[in-house]
Amino acid sequence: MFTSLQTSSVRLSKRVIFTSNFTSLRKFQQGKRNYGLSYVPIIYQNQAKRNNYARNNSSKRYQVQQNRNKFWFSGYATTTLAFSLLGWMSSGSKDDQTEKEEPKVESETEDKSETDSKPVTNLRDLIKNRKETNSPISDTWDLESYLSNATAKDTLEFIKAQYKQAHDKYGKKDPKTFNAKMSELELLLLMRKPSSIVQDLTSEYEFAKSNFGEETFQTNRALLNLTKVYMETGDHAEAKACFEKLMKNVSANNELSWMYPKALDLLGTFSEILGRFNESENIFQGELQLANDLEDEKLIAQAHYSLGRLSIEKDDIENAEKHLNKAASLFKKLARHIDLHKTNEIIALLTTQKDEDSDESELDRAEKMLKEAYDWNLRTFGFEAPRVWLLEDKFGHLLFLRNKITEAESHFRSAERGLIAIYGEALPIASPVSHLAHILINEQRFEEAEEKYSTLERIFKSEIESKPYYAQPLSSALQFRAICLLAMYEGNKSPKNKDKLEKSTRCFEESIKLLEDLDPDSPELARHYMIYARVLSSSEENIPRAAELSERAMTIFSNSLEDSHPQMINALLDQASILYLNGDKTKAEASFRRSLKAAATSYGFQDDKTINVVARYFQFLASINRTKDAEDLVLQALSRLNKQEKNYDRFAGILYYFLARSSLTNHKYRDAERTLSQALPCFEKSLGPGNPTTIEARSVSYTHLTLPTIY
Repeated sequence: MFTSLQTSSVRLSKRVIFTSNFTSLRKFQQGKRNYGLSYVPIIYQNQAKRNNYARNNSSKRYQVQQNRNKFWFSGYATTTLAFSLLGWMSSGSKDDQTEKEEPKVESETEDKSETDSKPVTNLRDLIKNRKETNSPISDTWDLESYLSNATAKDTLEFIKAQYKQAHDKYGKKDPKTFNAKMSELELLLLMRKPSSIVQDLTSEYEFAKSNFGEETFQTNRALLNLTKVYMETGDHAEAKACFEKLMKNVSANNELSWMYPKALDLLGTFSEILGRFNESENIFQGELQLANDLEDEKLIAQAHYSLGRLSIEKDDIENAEKHLNKAASLFKKLARHIDLHKTNEIIALLTTQKDEDSDESELDRAEKMLKEAYDWNLRTFGFEAPRVWLLEDKFGHLLFLRNKITEAESHFRSAERGLIAIYGEALPIASPVSHLAHILINEQRFEEAEEKYSTLERIFKSEIESKPYYAQPLSSALQFRAICLLAMYEGNKSPKNKDKLEKSTRCFEESIKLLEDLDPDSPELARHYMIYARVLSSSEENIPRAAELSERAMTIFSNSLEDSHPQMINALLDQASILYLNGDKTKAEASFRRSLKAAATSYGFQDDKTINVVARYFQFLASINRTKDAEDLVLQALSRLNKQEKNYDRFAGILYYFLARSSLTNHKYRDAERTLSQALPCFEKSLGPGNPTTIEARSVSYTHLTLPTIY
């Protein structure tokens, strides 16, 4: 899963786009964008959240995912309980409360089992009181004051010295000694992998419970940190147990009232991890309301950060920017460098997720922010800290999205080496490994890519027994490994390479079986069906099986997606191609027409999705000798283009080029010369004279148009 330290990087990757032959680049490329085989790296558990259809509450897949996630969070992790604990919220705002009567305090003789579960009254006053009086919080509770002026290593030495001094003066059982020890562990949690701190934190929690009592600050500080660690390591059961104890203790002891905001943030993060976005939003909004009521800028910043992170999950980029920018502004004002750079990491990568293309100045700013975050973390924590290598991976990702492929690959390899040194071949290395595989498969370096997908396969298989939700990323890794193996076989069909074809088939079948067991109505399963169907359709004897799989896929898609959804448009195109190969030209054309209608109605003709449909439909009509219909289709698309739009030249060039190739095929050389003379300037203007498409068009012009003149 994505932890608070690992948010955003892989979530902001590009969507999968397959070409008709699976390995070549898409014929027409747009400037800096690469439309080859593009793998959305699925690093931890929720690939569904990366797809638009899984964010649609009417989607079957979404509902199944929601139901699957409801495993233990029936008590404290509900919005109702969160708000009942914060009884003051139901009374209105801070100003409103001054006009209302204070709730009556129940009789002291009332049964304790009943009063324990009642809301704490006047929570705002309780928290403010704890902040203004001598609370048991030591100065080392907030590490920011140290890390602002020193490295983590120096800070650790300072805290150890504090611990030794307290231990020698007061003994191990004194709260001052314990607080210093907890500060040491909290700093180590920032410097090392979370799993390495679990045993020490557990020991300190048991020590505090037996020496200070269950409901004391010391015990619940340890419990709070244990909950965070278990969340970061993905141990939901242990995290749930710790969290329930924490909430029980906090609600039973007014002395711990100041911990409510921290507990609320954990509660919202739990719901977010489990995919309960609406519930999580309600909790984070409650946290923000509480923070505003307390007039605590640190808590306000944290609430905005959490809401911004959640907004990304909900695909609400505008809201995400608003919350994250507020959080960053407050963190900067408060000189909270860890939180500031953590927020800036997300803001930087968020720049690439806007619907419209970001201009170069925005991307430059994003790159600068990530570089500053990386440099500060490296300077503060050193190479031994996982956060530094995770940032290296994110920085590489941004460079990749800016088409700085060589630099990006270097950063991914560096992140992979650094994380392997810390974790070995384990889950945290999956992000840079999948990013590397993404580059390698795009560059058709299939042997290297297959090795990376094989690594991902081993990682996810090691996790799936205890965490079944890793079936999805495992399925994706298997699918892309299968594609690499198939490409390697196609490149060399010698008998000794036949095992690659067999391995490819096994990987495809295993990938599909995993998803069938996980959710037989999943759109992700339908996508895998369709990809495998296209692979099978390349072999004549497998076309009936391909047709069967494509039919299954379309049944699932039709139940969960509208025709206008990009995935549905592509599925209709794939179904049409397979139906044509299976000899059913009438049904094939019906699918082409349905796809074109959906794309043109929803996106217009000046859109990649629609032009791709026109291209595929044109090729189909030309292949069945309906040349006039094919040319009319292209002319109709040309007439719908707007010369004032920025993509006009690129799309017009593509369409004119199709007409030229059609004319050449039918020996209409004068028509071909005329349309090529229209296509070439469009390509040169939109793609540049050195672009492969421009060069190819120019080559066709010089080769094919001069030969008829000679004869």
